[in-house]
Amino acid sequence: MASHRLRPLTLAILLAVSLGACSTWSRQPIPTPGEDRFFATARVTPVEGAPILLDNVTVSRDSVVGRARNESHARVAIPVSAVRMVEARRPDAIGTAAVVMVTIIGTIALWGAYELRNLGTDY
Repeated sequence: MASHRLRPLTLAILLAVSLGACSTWSRQPIPTPGEDRFFATARVTPVEGAPILLDNVTVSRDSVVGRARNESHARVAIPVSAVRMVEARRPDAIGTAAVVMVTIIGTIALWGAYELRNLGTDY
């Protein structure tokens, strides 16, 4: 009886994981004068040092401003001249399709194995 409740739960978990989808970082150009760009999350690579993850990011012609994604959530402002690269998250269609297909195939394989195991036991 528990297996009848377990199957829908397993399917729901597999589908939820696949719908989390995939995303990738894509390089963003520095805006032209008078044009600002806004990103929910960005990875900023300074000329010197490690990349920094920022939330609520504004990239303008002269600076990159956002909130640090660490415990402090401090406001960070970096001059564009000190920035090597700004990257923002974007959906990855190929990765998402691969995850969804693997999830569907895995679900079908699990269901088929379950059905084969129970074949002939319904007396």
